[in-house]
Amino acid sequence: MNARALMGNGRQRLIRVFLAGILLSLLSACSSMGMGHKSLETLKTRYENRYSRYVSVDGTLVHYRVEGNPDGPTLVLVHAVLASMQTWDGWVNYLKNDYRIIRLDMPGCGLTGPLQGKSDYSPEALETFFSQFVDALQLDHFYLAGNSQGAMVAWMYALKNPQRVDKMVLIQPVGYPQKLPGIVNFITTPVIRDLAYIAAPRALVTYVARKVYADPDRLNDRIIERYFDLSQREGNRVAMLNTLIELRKIVHTERYAAMIPKITTPMLIEWGEKDTFLPKEVLLRWHHDQPKAPIVIYPWGGHVTMEEVPMQTSRDANRYFQGLPVKSNMWIEKLQFAD
Repeated sequence: MNARALMGNGRQRLIRVFLAGILLSLLSACSSMGMGHKSLETLKTRYENRYSRYVSVDGTLVHYRVEGNPDGPTLVLVHAVLASMQTWDGWVNYLKNDYRIIRLDMPGCGLTGPLQGKSDYSPEALETFFSQFVDALQLDHFYLAGNSQGAMVAWMYALKNPQRVDKMVLIQPVGYPQKLPGIVNFITTPVIRDLAYIAAPRALVTYVARKVYADPDRLNDRIIERYFDLSQREGNRVAMLNTLIELRKIVHTERYAAMIPKITTPMLIEWGEKDTFLPKEVLLRWHHDQPKAPIVIYPWGGHVTMEEVPMQTSRDANRYFQGLPVKSNMWIEKLQFAD
């Protein structure tokens, strides 16, 4: 079977998942189809806790938490699109004794919801939002970690504010041209995109959650329910889709890639080897453009390695922040990067 046929089969499979989700949802309840919204108050009862706080950033009320050791160095955590601050639960559990940890729900995600009065979810807009959040909390300097699109926000912020970011950890960082992940391409195509604006079937949310994990068996009903619940916060579905549309543009330009060699903030790159969203060529380019950055590859990790294997990834981040050696298990050292 040739590549074109395989791609066609993959697309047909995605369409069947989406349409099956809609059909099953119609047979059960509209809420399972993701057509309606879950009230913010209902979601707060499930996803707020005693560490939850809110701050207004350019008119948007941002949900964030401050946890851990109040006397420790500050560590700020930035999640990816389609996720929420809970993706860092494992890291917080392992690092809370040593760090004052700040994590937030980014625009269009979690309890924060969509940007108020704006519809720009470009990397530049999200970096500006994050910068305003940091200013609102009056953070002078801190450690920083981000995943996927959240890693892009992190490195763009560090590029503009090197004096404020002491070190950073980038997990599956985005920024280079690449083949668009199949699920992102599917959701953002015109016809499906129009449907996705009004519905996010539980079957599709489950499919995406399973794709970002290297081992889907690590997923449980609680995690899938969280992903689905927070996609139902009013405005999140549209904002998430607009963010994915912006990501679609990134993979076709070298504009962001040209910025990466200019980053001076010390960084550790953590990479899940079984990631199906970012090809290894992206990692090779990071290695080429930031040759001093240690890279740790986790054979059992996927696109959200820090959520899937939090103990190992947080341990290495902690060692890096403390100035201790981080051993690169680098198959990449044996490869020749082709200019």
